[in-house]
Amino acid sequence: MTNEGSAASLSAEEVAMFRKTLDGLLARDCGTDVVRAAEETGMSYASALWAQLAELGFLGLPFPAEDGGIAAPWEVTCLMIERLGGALAPAPIIPSIFPAGVLIARCKNPSLREAWLPHIVEGDRLVVCSVGPDPFAQTVEANATALGFELRGEVRFLPLVDAADAAVVVGRQASGESHLCLVAPVVEGFDASPSRWIDGERLWDVRLTDVPVVASAPLATEAYAEAIGLARLTHAAWMVGAGQGALDRSVAYAKERIQFGRPIGAFQALQHRMADAALQLEAARRLVKLGAATVERGGSAQLPGRAARLLAAQAFTVSARAGQQVHGGYGYAEEADIQLYYRRAARAAFILGDSTEESVEIGRLALDHPDLIGGLTGPVVDEINRIASQ
Repeated sequence: MTNEGSAASLSAEEVAMFRKTLDGLLARDCGTDVVRAAEETGMSYASALWAQLAELGFLGLPFPAEDGGIAAPWEVTCLMIERLGGALAPAPIIPSIFPAGVLIARCKNPSLREAWLPHIVEGDRLVVCSVGPDPFAQTVEANATALGFELRGEVRFLPLVDAADAAVVVGRQASGESHLCLVAPVVEGFDASPSRWIDGERLWDVRLTDVPVVASAPLATEAYAEAIGLARLTHAAWMVGAGQGALDRSVAYAKERIQFGRPIGAFQALQHRMADAALQLEAARRLVKLGAATVERGGSAQLPGRAARLLAAQAFTVSARAGQQVHGGYGYAEEADIQLYYRRAARAAFILGDSTEESVEIGRLALDHPDLIGGLTGPVVDEINRIASQ
C-alpha cells in the first residue's frame, strides 16, 4: 500500500508542526496517570486521547485524502508512531489502524470502504483485529447464506472487545477464497473469554458460532500479507519509541540517584548497559526508517516489517531490562514508572510475531523471494556495522 504522491503531501514545515503538536498533546494529556488509568480498565485505550488524535489527523496518516486521510510518507507515519510509543500512549494504533484500517482501505468493496474508513479516520468507530503472532492464520469458516456470510471458528488474542464497534476477521470459504469480514462483538454466537496479560491488557479468545457478517469483501492473500507487514513495521516504530522512553527515564534517574557519594550513572556497569540499549535502539530505528523508505518506493512491507519488528522487540526488551537494573529494587514498585515499560516490553515482543518463528520466516523470505528485499539488506547491514563501530 503505497501513498502515491505522498512525498508532496506534507512539507518539512508541516511535519515539524505535526510532531510539535503531537508532542505537546502527549506531554499535556498523556502522562503516566493516563497510562495507569487505562491499564486499570484492562484496555490500552483512552477514548479522550483517541478523539484528540483523530482531531489532529493522526488516525488518517496512512490513508488517501478521498478517505479523509492525509497520505503521509511512511517515514513520517513511523516517526509519529514512535512518539506514541515513547509515552506508552493508550491509543490502539496497532491493531485498529494497522492492520484493520489498512485492510479495509485495500478491500475491493467500495461501499464497505466508504461506510467504515472515514469513521475510523474520524475516531468515532473503533475496529480491531487479533494481535497474535499471525493474526489471520487462524481458521475461520465463512459460509454463504441468503443474507450474506456467517462465520464459524476461533479467533485468539482479540483486544478491546468491550470498546470495539467491529472486529476484522478473515473468513475462508470451502473453495479456498478468503474474505475480509467485519463482525459486531455483541451479537449472538460471539462468545468471548478474556485473559489478563502482564501489562494489564485483556486479550479475548473468541468462539464464533454462525455469527453474521456486518460487511465483507474479497481479499487476496498478498493483500493481507502486505497489511500485516505494514502493521509489523509500524509496531516496530512504536517499540523503538517505547524503548527510548525507558532509556530516557533510566538516564535521568541515574543522574539523580546518589550512591557512595556520587550519581549511580558514574558506575561503568550501568553505563555499559545503557550504552548497549542505546546502540540497539538506534539500529532498530535505522531499520524502521529503511523499511519505511522501501515501502514508500513501492516495495513490499513483508520482509522489512518482520525484520524491523524482530530487532525493535529485542531493543525494547534490552532497554527495559537495563532500566530495571538502573532503578534497582525500586523499579519493581508499582509507583515506579519504569515498570510500566518493563511489563509492556514483555508482551510487545509477542504482538504480531514470535521471535523464533520470525527469524525462520525472515530467512525463508530472503532466500525464496529475493524480490522482496528491494535493496534493503545491503543498507541495513552497512548501517548496523557503522553504528557498531562508533
